[in-house]
Amino acid sequence: MISVKLSELAQKQVKDLRKKYHSIPNDISILIDEIEVDPTNAVDLGGNIYKKRFAISSKGKGKSGSGRAIYVLYQLNLKEDAVIVEVFDKSDKENISAARLKELKKLYKDL
Repeated sequence: MISVKLSELAQKQVKDLRKKYHSIPNDISILIDEIEVDPTNAVDLGGNIYKKRFAISSKGKGKSGSGRAIYVLYQLNLKEDAVIVEVFDKSDKENISAARLKELKKLYKDL
């Protein structure tokens, strides 16, 4: 099983979403559990970057109309880990921009 952490940006985004949706801490905990169990069960964006849908339970829409998390898989000391770099509500932002994806690939290419 891998270790999953939140970047500083993702932590801020979770804090902002919590103001709107009280269930976010539990929803993120479930998301982390899912990534730990099967890290590649998500949309592969290339460069070990993945996008995963997650339910915001206080929204009541299931995964399709709820949150999205962008995370990077990497190996450190022969152990695979993941860092969630962005978390957002699909109703606020449909997808990650091509420019942001390119930036993430460049930033994390050496991991």
